[in-house]
Amino acid sequence: MARAGDAKAAYEAVVAQLRTPLLTAAVDTFELPYRVALRLRVDTMPSVLAWPLAVHEVDRLAVAYTHSPGVVLVPAMSVRIENTSAWRKTLTRVDPIVRQVLSPTSPFKLALAHVALDAAGSSACLTPASRPPHTIGTVVISLPTFHRGGNVTFAGGRHRSFCTQHATTTHVCAVFAPDANYLIAPLIHGQRVSVVYHVVASDGPAQTTIQAATATLQSLAAAPSHTLNVFALRPTAPTSRGVEGLAPGDRAFADALVETDVYDVALINKVQPEGARGPENIGRKVSTTTVAVRLPNCESRCNVTVDAILFTDARVDVRCMPGQWLIFWRKGFRVQLANRASVVETLVAAIAPGAVHSLETLLGQADLRSLVQALLHRPPNASMDISQSVELTNVLSETLFYLYDRALVAHFMRQHWSPVDVLHTAPWLPRFCAAFGWEYLGPAFLCMLRRWCATSLGSSASYALVVSLAGVSHEPICDPVVQPFVAELYLDARVLLLDVVARRDVEDDSLGANCTRVLQLEAYAQQHVVRGRWLRHRLPDAIVALISSFLKPRESMLRLVERKLYDPLYDVGAALFAVQAQKLALNDYWYAAVVVQSFLGGEYDYDDVRYNVHTVMGLIVAGARTEHLDAVLRQCVIDRELVVVPALVAVANQCPALLTPAFCAMASAVILDTTVRNESALPSMDAILRAYFEPLPQHRGHGPRTSVVASAFAFFRTHDAGHLSDFTDKWLAARPSATRLYDVIVLVQSTLGLEANKLLARLGQAYLDATAYRDSVVYTDYCLDAIAVPEACCTNCGDFGHFLLAPLKVEHRFCLEHLCASIAEIVSAHPLQLRTLKHSVLELDDVTMWGNAIGYTTAAPTLIVDIIKVRQPGQLLPSELGMRLKQSKTTSTSTVYRRGVVEELMKTAMASEETSGTTLG
Repeated sequence: MARAGDAKAAYEAVVAQLRTPLLTAAVDTFELPYRVALRLRVDTMPSVLAWPLAVHEVDRLAVAYTHSPGVVLVPAMSVRIENTSAWRKTLTRVDPIVRQVLSPTSPFKLALAHVALDAAGSSACLTPASRPPHTIGTVVISLPTFHRGGNVTFAGGRHRSFCTQHATTTHVCAVFAPDANYLIAPLIHGQRVSVVYHVVASDGPAQTTIQAATATLQSLAAAPSHTLNVFALRPTAPTSRGVEGLAPGDRAFADALVETDVYDVALINKVQPEGARGPENIGRKVSTTTVAVRLPNCESRCNVTVDAILFTDARVDVRCMPGQWLIFWRKGFRVQLANRASVVETLVAAIAPGAVHSLETLLGQADLRSLVQALLHRPPNASMDISQSVELTNVLSETLFYLYDRALVAHFMRQHWSPVDVLHTAPWLPRFCAAFGWEYLGPAFLCMLRRWCATSLGSSASYALVVSLAGVSHEPICDPVVQPFVAELYLDARVLLLDVVARRDVEDDSLGANCTRVLQLEAYAQQHVVRGRWLRHRLPDAIVALISSFLKPRESMLRLVERKLYDPLYDVGAALFAVQAQKLALNDYWYAAVVVQSFLGGEYDYDDVRYNVHTVMGLIVAGARTEHLDAVLRQCVIDRELVVVPALVAVANQCPALLTPAFCAMASAVILDTTVRNESALPSMDAILRAYFEPLPQHRGHGPRTSVVASAFAFFRTHDAGHLSDFTDKWLAARPSATRLYDVIVLVQSTLGLEANKLLARLGQAYLDATAYRDSVVYTDYCLDAIAVPEACCTNCGDFGHFLLAPLKVEHRFCLEHLCASIAEIVSAHPLQLRTLKHSVLELDDVTMWGNAIGYTTAAPTLIVDIIKVRQPGQLLPSELGMRLKQSKTTSTSTVYRRGVVEELMKTAMASEETSGTTLG
């Protein structure tokens, strides 16, 4: 491996070797005797030109070939030399001088550029506008003419003066390199006639020089410097934008780089950017230099950071230096330059059937394994961070399976797997274990967990991954791995994770999210004290259990609970319910005791928003496990009233181990007493119940108290059928409203089905009795039964559904930005029944005023939309309709419609009952 300074110096030496030694100072002037008069045939002239030129000849040339005022340039394509053989004798005397001044390393020739007539003193007469490839210099031969002034002074060389004003018997000549600098004095009288030639190398630099440079460049690529990888060279006086315009030495260097077949070469033409026109911005120093290039076989472009500029000590920003730049780097460095899209594209193509692997298709790497190794050891940056890209992680995992290299898999897990997208990357681990075995990947897996646990997110991902692999997760993110003795790995992971938790701060709120997974892992550990251990069947089970007890965390989970690292009510209680619902064998008595002690001791906040249905579920499980269920339920009813009902129903349905006769009797008494008093429940409980029932598909679109009653019926129907009739009678005796009774009938039918036909018939008859309207006046209310209630995709949809079915409610308000598309579609589809009114309000804390309020103009207006039911012909105003319906012998159209629905439901239930009785008979 070469050092940074040595690598830069080595490349500079190769460039210096290929460049012409005296190129920058190659200037010389000389004289030749005037022995042969040049005869020229110009396309626009009728006769051959001879010296001195006549006035009319000069005028005709000026008409056809004027370049600028006082300057006439006749291009080589428009002029021919008549006396070629005689003039070649003059050119033959020029060749030795050209070889001496320019020192070409290959044969050269003189190619006519133009014939110039200069009466002003212009540099265009001496310097050709364009040069052919491999041009290494210029030769100027001045023909004898009468003029005064126009002296040429060169900035370098042995003879700096070029004076032709008294040369009437000689040819005054000059040879100079393409980048030579000179000044021309104005012509005072007459004009100067010059014949200008290109000096063109026939085959470029000597082949032996290029071969030596190629060998040197290959050796430099074989021992690279990891500090300097991308180099830039500013070409010397390029004549055009392409490669053909490079000076011979620079072109030779570019050819040598390409010849090695181990370098990528880019010729960049930079335009000076806006805002950097001043000379102070040219060549300014910067920390990094980037250039956008396109790598071979890649669709996307990448940014290349230039590490060093040859023949320049300071780092210079290429973007602020206009002109050409030759940028090159080893092909093996492509893997460091490629962005994420290029890497993914390359890997997908490499593992495709029939793929051909080469330096060009593998980002400069010799084989696919070398490419993966380079990617895994690549420093992360903004454009290519493996741990932050799910797509790249998946493609790399697939490539590792293709290679079937377990060492690379272990390194990949140890260094690059990220907890950020564990849901997408976790499914790969069971596949890795199936292919290579957990014994080999175990140390890498534990190292990965140790790295993840440095953050709260990583700790949560670690627990989720371990319990999923162990097969004890209630929300698995991958398939379990079941292999002989794999319990050793999971128990080692449990020790590692618990030790990390024990070092956390008591105030760390992120621990609570892992409590369920911790208890799941504890259940797994209790089940595998002997089973699945290395020493089982080699030693007695008692000895194996004793050894297992030594391999435990520094602090047990119970000790962490007692230290209040986990909140007893909101973390441990919910975790106990989840473990019981999974039917995991966990000795959870002491955990439940801590929960009950904390709850009955009043160590909680009544107004805590976390005190919801799930918390009550955990408290019920803890009370049942410690035989304190009566006290726990009594306090829960005091705190949360109706919230206890769905919690008891959920525990009874999901925790069959707790469903003892004593539990059922106690739960039935609490449900009956609490549900019958539902009309007196606190309205604040509705928000807690709504948050629990809304995610359940069968309860969407129903009120929370309706869902509570339906859940109570489901409990008695399933777990205490003997008291179902008593509960029905007592609930109906509480005189629920007709609307509530109808909603309960609909929800019970959708949740229990026709199996509860007797219950449906009993409730239906109660509804028909409560809404009897014989000899009554029927008023058309505002219930829109004909409009389909939208699928409850959000809270607004549920409220909108209740609004449609409300018989006396004619207006409902929504915030415009929260109005979902389904509501808007329904309103627009029923213009005769619904209309909208948009306006804005000004909100100041708890005070809301209309947009034209005075004194509140500084508040930000909020766009509001009111959905209004359109009053139909003959329909009473809502206020008058409500007064009429309070009178005796009156009813509404919605009640009539609902009675029809209930009657049909009762007929179906009775028919089902008769069919069931016939079948049994």
